[in-house]
Amino acid sequence: MRELLNAFIDLVFPAKCTFCGCMDDVDSTTNICKKCNIKLPYYKEEYRQFKGNKRQQHRGFRKFEEVYCLFEYSGAVKKTFVEYKFRGDVTVYKSFAVLMHGMLEYENAYMDIDFITSVPLSGKKFAQRGYNQSGLLAKRISKLSDIPYKEVLARPMQGQTQSKLTEEERLGIKDRFVAINEEKIQGNNILVIDDILTTGSTLDEVSNLLLDKGANKIYAAVFASGRKDL
Repeated sequence: MRELLNAFIDLVFPAKCTFCGCMDDVDSTTNICKKCNIKLPYYKEEYRQFKGNKRQQHRGFRKFEEVYCLFEYSGAVKKTFVEYKFRGDVTVYKSFAVLMHGMLEYENAYMDIDFITSVPLSGKKFAQRGYNQSGLLAKRISKLSDIPYKEVLARPMQGQTQSKLTEEERLGIKDRFVAINEEKIQGNNILVIDDILTTGSTLDEVSNLLLDKGANKIYAAVFASGRKDL
C-alpha cells in the first residue's frame, strides 16, 4: 500500500533536482539528478579526518575527534546553499540532510554517538531568518539516524558576521557560545552539526566548551568546506 502511495505521489508531484531544478532521472530519496550527482564536488570519494595544519595544532585547536565533510563549497553546491542560508529557501534542507546522513552511515560515524546537537544562531540572526540552518539539518539527521537531538548550546550575542572577517580574525574570536542543559552534556559523546567549515574556529570553540562541561568526546559533521586540507 505504501509503495502504491509513493508511486502516486511521484506521478502527481515528480521529484525536482535540488541543485539544477530538472525533473529527469531524479533520485526520489536524495532529490539529485544523475547529471548533478556526477558533477557535484563531493569532498572526497572516501572521507578523511580533519587534522588541521601545524600552526593551528600548535595553538591548541582540534579538540574534536573527527569532522566529516560532504562537499567542497563551490559551484552548484555553493549557489544552492546560499539560497538556503540567506534567501530563505528551506525546502532543500531535507535533501541536504539525507546526503549528510548517507555520508555518516558510510563512515560508521554514529557508532559511539549519544546525541546530536547543532551550532546555534544568535537571537538576532534567528529573528532575521526565522530558522537556524544548522539546526534544521541536525534535527532531520536525528530523525533519519534515530539518535536524539538535544539543545545544549546557545549564542547570546552576535558579533560581526564571520563571512566578513579574515582567517586570523576568525581564529581570534572566543566566548561566543554558552552551554545550556549542562546535565545532558556530562559523560556523553556528541555529534555537532554545522553548515560550512571555513577555519574550524567555530567547531573548536564549541568542542572546547562541551568538553569543559563534561562531554566525553566531540565529533562534527559539516555540509561543505572551502578548505583543501580537511
